[in-house]
Amino acid sequence: MLLVLLVLTLPHDPRMRRLRVLTCLALLGVGRALNVFVPVFYGRMVDRFEEVVKEIHSGDSPPGPSPHVVPHFTLGQVFLPYVLVYCILFFVQVVLHA
Repeated sequence: MLLVLLVLTLPHDPRMRRLRVLTCLALLGVGRALNVFVPVFYGRMVDRFEEVVKEIHSGDSPPGPSPHVVPHFTLGQVFLPYVLVYCILFFVQVVLHA
């Protein structure tokens, strides 16, 4: 039974075998690159959040919430792009390592 499955899954054409090997190597390279870029992107995301917090807290207003101070950015402009890209990269990284 195992021999039949092995014969059915192995490509008989050398070109197909090369294509499979190249595809596997490409996926391996993408996985290695994601191992580098996911932590780097996470660090950039945290740095951006820190800039936003500093911008919110900078000013001469007394501590505490002030209804007159409105930041010039929205949640979608600051957080959404970083979080979405990070989630996509992390998901691809998990799928490639599964």
